[in-house]
Amino acid sequence: MGKRRGRGSYDQPGGIWRQEFGGMPLWGIVGGLALVLVMAAGALALRPATVAADPNRQPRPIPTFNFGTPAEALPLAVFVGDSYTAGSREDSGDPARYPALLAERLPIRSAVSAFGGNGYTLADEHNFTKLVAAVPADARAVVIFGSLNDQDGYDVTAEGVRSAFAALRERAPGATVIVVGPPSPELARGASVPSTLIAARDAVRDVAAENGFQFVDAVEWFADRPDLIGADGIHPNDTGHQFLADQIGGLIAPTLALP
Repeated sequence: MGKRRGRGSYDQPGGIWRQEFGGMPLWGIVGGLALVLVMAAGALALRPATVAADPNRQPRPIPTFNFGTPAEALPLAVFVGDSYTAGSREDSGDPARYPALLAERLPIRSAVSAFGGNGYTLADEHNFTKLVAAVPADARAVVIFGSLNDQDGYDVTAEGVRSAFAALRERAPGATVIVVGPPSPELARGASVPSTLIAARDAVRDVAAENGFQFVDAVEWFADRPDLIGADGIHPNDTGHQFLADQIGGLIAPTLALP
């Protein structure tokens, strides 16, 4: 009967590597130490190198970005008119009115000089001659819209238009002027256009031609469109102001060579 080999004997398969120390074979101890050394070496390799401070080095500039033209550099468009421009109870407020809508749609600054119930002919502090006095001298475009409140006939209206246009030329000589005649809300509900409005339209058109200003006939803008007029049958509602922004925006953009 052969001699039994003792546990952990060097002449067993695996030899010394199977010998146990504290219950763990020698190969396990050596392998664990090797793993620790590899991990330590890796940590040292990943450690960032220390760079000496350069007293002459300048701070890296913070990048800046240009997201568009500053507001003060945008061309100024001024809107002069009656309640179709100033607004009424039939719309939901300034942000819903066509001048504000155009300022959102186009790269322009928008200003309003308007007062309800007025036009070229009324002899008070809010007629169009007085309203153009508020137009800034640096205006690039001025839109004068109206007015269906001018009901004193052709001659009286023409006189008031000449007064307003002369004041505007003096106030903003470099501005491009777009003259929009009075609209007829009567057409929205299928009624006929009042003769006084036709006379006012003709007077505004003729004096605009005398001054070389662009004239746009708005009498039929609301024809068969009751959805654009408020419950009072006269003033544009929010949808009506969207419509006005479409019409007047199409006039301003090419005038100012806007994209």
